[in-house]
Amino acid sequence: MASAPTTVRATAGTSNTQNKTAAIRPQPGTTRLPSSVLKPIKEKYESLNEEMKRSNVDVRRCNQIFNELKMELVKRSEFFDPSSDCAPESIFFGRSIHELGVKLAIYESNKTAFQARMQRLKLYYFDARSSCLESSMMWEMLGLNLLYLLSENRLAEFHREVEKIPTEQLNNVYIKAVIEY
Repeated sequence: MASAPTTVRATAGTSNTQNKTAAIRPQPGTTRLPSSVLKPIKEKYESLNEEMKRSNVDVRRCNQIFNELKMELVKRSEFFDPSSDCAPESIFFGRSIHELGVKLAIYESNKTAFQARMQRLKLYYFDARSSCLESSMMWEMLGLNLLYLLSENRLAEFHREVEKIPTEQLNNVYIKAVIEY
């Protein structure tokens, strides 16, 4: 007997996908990805994004799409290594996919997946900083990571992460709420 799909109510904010392509900052000397490479990844990303925007998120379906996207990232090194000199689109989509992966781990209440996906996402945020504009989700994701560290009583790591945050961002709503907690 097949079980009903696992669903959760979406409560976290969703990212604005209409302006996502504006966040790609081409660097001199980099090449653009061929549309034949980008199109299937973009379509799966948009499918996952739409699934996660629903009022009742189908976690199994989202996991299936996310796992397919991860396989696409692994197959193509330009998506897998954010520190390499690669096309800005690959950094943008790799980062955006991992942001959705972090949210998915929260929907699943999967601490191990959250931690692993957050570690990967931080590579995109900090190692590939010059390839794309800052993500609109960056400080929300980093704030969630701080909350996670506090909830796990990993205070030394929490303080190390806070020390990495630029002074001007300490008043960011997502960071300030955690620090003042």
